[in-house]
Amino acid sequence: MLEAADKHIYKWQLLTNFNSRTNYDQGKFYTPVAKKLLSLVKLRQCQKILDVATGTGIVALDAATIVGYSGKVIGVDISTGMLNNAKQKLVKSGLQNIEFVEADAEYLDFRDKDFDVILCSLAICYLTNILNVLHQ
Repeated sequence: MLEAADKHIYKWQLLTNFNSRTNYDQGKFYTPVAKKLLSLVKLRQCQKILDVATGTGIVALDAATIVGYSGKVIGVDISTGMLNNAKQKLVKSGLQNIEFVEADAEYLDFRDKDFDVILCSLAICYLTNILNVLHQ
């Protein structure tokens, strides 16, 4: 586990990196990984979904379509830049059952049993305390 000062520097570097990514969705890696994750999870109508480290909302937007208008998706991410991209895609999608929230995955404040499914596509390797996040 990182010391507090090292953790602060690491998160600042992470934010700087992800806030500056303008072509995140244009590669051939992230979207197929998101599609594979969703094919394995088997989401259903009416479910409440949390997408941790949602990034540009690739998983969250598809999940919102699957759970339908009676379901709900919340995508959280620490990066303002990534969330701005997700919010732009949300406007274009017309979906009403999804919300994007700026939050650090290591300090989420949701109640137990708020969600039926919690997803995290590719960000677990960036966490500084994986066990704590999984426990939450």
